[in-house]
Amino acid sequence: MRHSNRARASSEKHGNRQKAGAQGPGKAYWLFGTHAVSAAIRNKNRTILQVLATEDAASALRKTSGTPGGPIRVEIGLLDPRSLPPGLAERAVHQGLVAQVLPLPEPDAALLEDPTTRLVVVLDQVTDPQNIGTILRNCAVFGVDAVVAPRHHTPRETGALAKAASGALEIVPVIRVANLSRTIDRMKKAGFFVVGLDGNAQTAIADYAPLGRCALVAGAEGSGLRRLVSENCDATAALPVAERARAGGVDSLNVGVAIAVALHELVRHQ
Repeated sequence: MRHSNRARASSEKHGNRQKAGAQGPGKAYWLFGTHAVSAAIRNKNRTILQVLATEDAASALRKTSGTPGGPIRVEIGLLDPRSLPPGLAERAVHQGLVAQVLPLPEPDAALLEDPTTRLVVVLDQVTDPQNIGTILRNCAVFGVDAVVAPRHHTPRETGALAKAASGALEIVPVIRVANLSRTIDRMKKAGFFVVGLDGNAQTAIADYAPLGRCALVAGAEGSGLRRLVSENCDATAALPVAERARAGGVDSLNVGVAIAVALHELVRHQ
């Protein structure tokens, strides 16, 4: 699939375009679940402090995460599901596999000016970790090269966010910026066409496809895009909503679903 190829290319750029010596904010935390931990082990830029697994999970991990003819790059300790390590929530759906890690290094914002960066998602104060994780997973599938979000209005890395991302946290660079409007200006100067999702827009998102370099901007559920961010977009676009749904007061989607639908429209003709 083309989407998978784009996701691999994004992962390679993620590994090569980190700020020198820049460590993501925050202390060590626990990843949990098969996809999140396996993806972290494969990511050479992820600092892993320890991996714990049940015997069955460890056996499965060695089969899926090792290099041909060689072991995986970390030692695996024994996880007792009845006595989880401190800092790991008892309700965490760990599937017998957890890893204590440091936050990822911050991607270099210069990635946005790299000519091979073609598709970017911009988040305007989307603060729910579950939504962020889902969005990252969608972005990985559709080959998004980077996600841009405000530094002070975006949740930090957590195990729950990584679990929702199902491995995509290790693939899609998340560029945190001080000022979203200025960053959008910078992207426009770099040749991006910036489209904001707005349920009140008169133009459908499909009318803008296909595009060359594109940045898709989405706001928080309920409040949507902030005024200055919306005004700074080249255009705003809406997703189609059935009249029966509108009449019943159902006129919007979860932000993660809305981004997935919009990305599908933007990339399906490429």
